Amino acid sequence: MPAAPAWTSPPEPVVLAASEVHVWRCDLDGAPRGEEELGRTLGASEQQRAGRLVRARDRRRWMAARGWLRRILARYVGKSPAALEFATNAYGRPHLAGDGAGTVLRFNQTHSRGLSLIAVGCSRDVGVDVEFIRTGVAMLEIATRFFSPVETARLRALDAGDRLRAFFECWTRKEAFVKACGRGLAYPLDAFEVAFGPGAAPEVVRVGADRDASRRWRLENLDPHPDFAGALVAAGRDWRLRCWDAGQ
Repeated sequence: MPAAPAWTSPPEPVVLAASEVHVWRCDLDGAPRGEEELGRTLGASEQQRAGRLVRARDRRRWMAARGWLRRILARYVGKSPAALEFATNAYGRPHLAGDGAGTVLRFNQTHSRGLSLIAVGCSRDVGVDVEFIRTGVAMLEIATRFFSPVETARLRALDAGDRLRAFFECWTRKEAFVKACGRGLAYPLDAFEVAFGPGAAPEVVRVGADRDASRRWRLENLDPHPDFAGALVAAGRDWRLRCWDAGQ
């Protein structure tokens, strides 16, 4: 399986070509001063949503994630982070609204524990997912409920030592696909298949009865941290992946 692209410092300015997809890695547990700066860019509804989270750490991470999204998108559209407006589609997927409604920018964000990934494309739908690889998960029970029969059988066939990472590989790849489609979990997870596990190159193998899905969607493995699994899906095949480390 090809290695995931390295995470590097972004150039200044950041320019997104039509033939590129960018993924940003963001630390949600950074310096408190940086968290306060990110939090000040949030709108009233975002502040209210954060306030409904009971645990202080969850509130802080959610606000940092939203602040990073604003800061990064602002680099592409030439506005201040606080000036950005958002709306959502019928499935809850956010997009730029207001002055940014006509932009060709497409984006998707995910976060787990203290890590967030943000994917950005140009007139190209993108989906990204990251999960902390944790033990104690009822892998086979979850797979039986949500994965396709082929994916479940592959997971069962793996050696016990490979199964945990393979499970999270499969989960993040499936999540990234439904996010790229813009329908979230309204899209049945067992209605399509992805390749995963040792020796399997990332690929959307089948969508429904369509076995040519890999021509329309490209799936890339992401290695944001040894303790996390990550995946990106974007429309088309003719694009270059670039991975940026957002820093502080």
